[in-house]
Amino acid sequence: MIENKLIANLKNAVENTKKNIVYNVNTELLNLYMYIGEQIQKDIESNKGKNDYKKHTISAISAELTKEFGPGYSRRNISRFIIFYTLYKKWAPLVPTLSWGHYCQLITITNEEERNLPIIDEYILSVFK
Repeated sequence: MIENKLIANLKNAVENTKKNIVYNVNTELLNLYMYIGEQIQKDIESNKGKNDYKKHTISAISAELTKEFGPGYSRRNISRFIIFYTLYKKWAPLVPTLSWGHYCQLITITNEEERNLPIIDEYILSVFK
């Protein structure tokens, strides 16, 4: 008979690993989106004054990344990466307990204090675990 404590320990290890995988994947995606937003924003800033440069650049990048890597790089998402970078570059490293979906909702909030409150709350919770 397999001991209940052994099974409980193994189940706990599996659950913890699954949580760590999700956490690490989310962290990497947030870092990627921040990087993409940063690179595009810097390129756009260095090409100010050119007619429709931002629109053309976002469309071209979206088309290439979508062709190469599949959905997830729509013009709308590329624009969100830029906004994400602009709003949250000062928060790097990011709070990875918040998903990309959370950040997409947060970037629509115009009041900076309201927009940053969930990030501050999550940071405090992670520090005092």
